[in-house]
This record gives sequence, C-alpha cells and structure tokens, in this order.
Amino acid sequence: MKDLVVALDLEMNQPSERIVQIGAVLGNVRTGEVVSQFDAKVNPGEPFSSRIAELTGISALELEGAPSLAVAGNGLAAWVHPIVALPLAALAVARYLSAYTEHTPIAFWSLAVALVAALATAAFAAARQAWIAMMLKPAVALHT
Repeated sequence: MKDLVVALDLEMNQPSERIVQIGAVLGNVRTGEVVSQFDAKVNPGEPFSSRIAELTGISALELEGAPSLAVAGNGLAAWVHPIVALPLAALAVARYLSAYTEHTPIAFWSLAVALVAALATAAFAAARQAWIAMMLKPAVALHT
C-alpha cells in the first residue's frame, strides 16, 4: 500500500483555464506498474483553443459530446474513492479499534457498525474535498 501513488493531470483551455480533460493514474512506484487509470474529457462550454488542441491531441469534436465538469468530477471522485479513502480509513479505524476490542465486552456487530460509520464519514469527506478541489481555478489553488 505504501508503494502506491495517485498522479492527477488536468488539461485546460486557454486563456480561460477551464478544464477540458481530467486524467489520473494509480501506480506502483517500485515496479512502475499502472494499477488503475481514469480519463475524462470535459466540455468547457466555450470554443476550444487550437493551440491546446495541438499540444494535447484533443479535438474539439471530442469535447462537444463530453460531459460537464460536475459530471466528470463525480466520475473522478467515484474512481478515487475506493482507491484512496476506504483502504486508508479502514486501516486507521481497525488499528484504533483493535486496542479496545480486547478490553471492552461488546458484540462484534457494534464494531462493524462503528467501522461502517467511520468509512462512510471518510468517503463523504474525500468526495467533498475532491469536489471542492475540482471547482477551484488552478491559479487560486496555488495562491492560497
């Protein structure tokens, strides 16, 4: 798990800096293996820059039928969610709760409920943060 990394790449239209493509890869840094990848074109709702088309290889026709940023962002959140949030949250919660299970006379179902609640909270927080990050203009994100 510690050898995995997620890389995110955004392609943007110019001069508006509206996102036209979201790409992400989950890879193993030791082996170089690509474990999973995500790619979504985004309709910027404006004319596509010919210079950006030349640099990225994306055509204006590809973007005409592409979903909005909100839909593509939800797709990215759905892709990232099980990869990043749940395994880390499950590990943290399991380690935290393991110290108490030996000392507390409670049934297994209560631990399962606590774990599910913690996982749901972590999933919601990760999705919310991903959504907020997708809505920020890159210049604003780098400035703050």
